[in-house]
Amino acid sequence: MITIDGGTGKILHNGSEVASKKMVDQWRVTSNFTSADTDITSNWERMDTTSALIGDGMTESSGVFTFPSTGQYLIMFHFHGYNSTQSRYVGGIIKLSTDSGSNYTTRAQQYNSVASDTNVYAGGSTTLFVDVTSTSTHKVKFNVNSENAMTWNASSSSNMNHATFLRLGDT
Repeated sequence: MITIDGGTGKILHNGSEVASKKMVDQWRVTSNFTSADTDITSNWERMDTTSALIGDGMTESSGVFTFPSTGQYLIMFHFHGYNSTQSRYVGGIIKLSTDSGSNYTTRAQQYNSVASDTNVYAGGSTTLFVDVTSTSTHKVKFNVNSENAMTWNASSSSNMNHATFLRLGDT
């Protein structure tokens, strides 16, 4: 039986929510940068080559992303780099703050083993489910890490180092 909750306006089927507000947003880094370990703080843009935004969308300032509404989110981070010197690992990290950005905790990470050789391309991805209970306290940022400095590839027309945000449902 389909009903509309009079207090919240939620559409329910046999008591379970079936039509929560959805959001899809995708951001990418537009300029290459070189580092062994850094939070990505600049050159983020919302993907503009296709319709990558559904709903309200994330906001970004100095690499810190703010959620548009509370709810259950899936965050995907993809990283890609090039190294001309020897390196043994490359990784991407999702950091979450629940205290308005005062402190961040590593909540998801993926490392790949890289041949200890020169002129190597490497990358990977990591994902995180997060229950955003407050848009003022929950923030997310992204970090890349490698044994030696890598050139982290970027483009304004193709996704290389990029993040995807999906709002799956209410809290």
